Amino acid sequence: FECCKSENEQHREAALEIFSNLPTMFGDSLSRYISVLKEIFQKSLVDPSPKVFFFFFSFFHFFFKLI
Repeated sequence: FECCKSENEQHREAALEIFSNLPTMFGDSLSRYISVLKEIFQKSLVDPSPKVFFFFFSFFHFFFKLI
């Protein structure tokens, strides 16, 4: 989660890519992370990096498949 807050674009991109590719990572504990995921959504949606923005949509798609 900390990489999503990094000043480094590559860290933010990698974090979202990891989340997007591990749809079962949260399992039954998804509800504990809702506030953190919401924060990630909000920051990624306005991220100036096109790559981070792209991976945001991949992550967003994965997340809504879970719920």
